Amino acid sequence: MEANVELIGKQAYSEFDPYSEWQKEEFDVLIVHIPEFTNKQGLKVQISNLGVVKISGDRQVGNLRTRFYKEFPIPKYCNTDAIQAKLAKGSLKISFPKKVTAPPPLAVNPKADEETSPTLKENNSTTSTKVEDETTNNSRLKKIKNVATSVAAMVAVISVITYYLYSSTNS
Repeated sequence: MEANVELIGKQAYSEFDPYSEWQKEEFDVLIVHIPEFTNKQGLKVQISNLGVVKISGDRQVGNLRTRFYKEFPIPKYCNTDAIQAKLAKGSLKISFPKKVTAPPPLAVNPKADEETSPTLKENNSTTSTKVEDETTNNSRLKKIKNVATSVAAMVAVISVITYYLYSSTNS
């Protein structure tokens, strides 16, 4: 952990680079060692749209303000909606749960199906229909989004042309 001290105005700041480590388990855990911070006050954990988690802290220690700032890439396979952070005993632990993927479809032997389990075949066809319906809905949403974007662009162009014509005739 490195520390730099600088004087800004009448306040002395100590900037440090906290030690951090990754643990790979059923989900990834980032541990940032910040013994100067014993409570959440002054700590920030932010998730950016660029796939980065930003961690910063600022706290008063006597006549000195201690602060740090670090950025870490979020693993590609992480479910960003489920990221959690917990401060305990001077360590900030950030959990990065993995995205849950749908299990691959079961390979079904048609002859065995007919003889032993007709309901299994029905369930498989229902499942595949649901997947196809979701895919169709997703492609419909994409088409609607593209049409809406095109309409918005046309409205913007028409507005600019109208403004130009209006301002040139009134000059």
